[in-house]
Amino acid sequence: MTLAELHGFTKLPEEQTWQIFVQICLALRYLHGEKNIAHRDLTPNNVLVQWHTLHVKIADFGLALQKGAGAVVSMMKSMVGTILYSCPEIVQHKPYTNKTDVWALGCLLYKMATLRDPFTGTNPLSVARKIVECDYEHLDPAQHSAMLLGTCQKILIVDPEFRPDIQEVCQLITPALVRHLEFAQRTIASHQHAGNQASAAAQRSLETAAQPAVLRLGALSPLWDDDGPGLHSEPSISVSSVRAEPLVPSGQVVSPGSETSAQCFQLLEEPLREKLQVPRRSMRNIVDPVQKVLLVAHRLAFLGQLPAPEAEAPDERLLAVQRYHQWLFSLPNHAFIMKREISRLMQRSAEVVDCSGVGGEPPAPCSVGAALAAMSITYERLSQHIKMICAEHGYHSAPDGAHAPPSDGGGKSPRP
Repeated sequence: MTLAELHGFTKLPEEQTWQIFVQICLALRYLHGEKNIAHRDLTPNNVLVQWHTLHVKIADFGLALQKGAGAVVSMMKSMVGTILYSCPEIVQHKPYTNKTDVWALGCLLYKMATLRDPFTGTNPLSVARKIVECDYEHLDPAQHSAMLLGTCQKILIVDPEFRPDIQEVCQLITPALVRHLEFAQRTIASHQHAGNQASAAAQRSLETAAQPAVLRLGALSPLWDDDGPGLHSEPSISVSSVRAEPLVPSGQVVSPGSETSAQCFQLLEEPLREKLQVPRRSMRNIVDPVQKVLLVAHRLAFLGQLPAPEAEAPDERLLAVQRYHQWLFSLPNHAFIMKREISRLMQRSAEVVDCSGVGGEPPAPCSVGAALAAMSITYERLSQHIKMICAEHGYHSAPDGAHAPPSDGGGKSPRP
């Protein structure tokens, strides 16, 4: 963003004002003192500020002019720049020096303090008259610090002989300049510390690579432990440790790119690829958590097809499960709570099934959700009911762990 985009704010904190202003002063000090360059168009549109860090860069050197290094005072006569930030010398068509940037700097300070330009008017002539007469609304001492008031007044002086140069401006804002330099030193120290930590971590990784290799391949932990068939994928390798001879002598440091380092990585790869032996007792199964989620959803769909419980002596378990199924799949927007409900069932949560909606709203009165909520059943108990009823209706009786419902035998048949 540029300083010109500050018009959308109500007030810029003074500490941030100084943070930006100090960086502009240091940039001008470099341009004027070391490069003998006058920018000549220092406006809010040409000051770029990084939003999060407040780092400042000066842009648009299209009107900048560099004078000879041998001249003590470099005078310029070209009438350039933006009228709102032009110094009185330019407005009066008089020769000017690098102090034209100092005048613009004072206008920028006023802009940041008040979020408005110091010299405004209905036309360029009225603006020029106010600049020559230094006619602007002075800052309010109740809202701004004495250093800001004094700096702005001393910079916005019509006579360039009494106007400070950039070196003197830096002396006026010494407290803010010191704070900025201290902050810069802390930032540099922090970056150096981070770099040292990264170097130490890289060194530790190289030293670790030189130690005996240890391989650990673990299995995924299921959320819902179930002994039902057809839930496990192919067995995976789980090795407690694989020992090897040290790759380098003890105490020797391996540097990146060295011959020893290359040998280390070669020895680390080849034994594991050719000589790794895994005992069968270390093999165990991996449970796919996605398959567990699909299993819960399929169980609910399976139980939803079962005949309704008899009215004379209803099965409270089946009644609760079918009410839950009917409520969960009754409305289209319940698709957004499927993750919440399946997760609670898989975790066997002790929470009561309240049948709340997407935004936590309670179920409508006299609805199936309200009837289920009145039963005060927990997700733990509901998951037990689901598992038991599935077992009673032959859910796991299909060959090879298939979950298709039986066509005949194996309990009650679902409705077509």
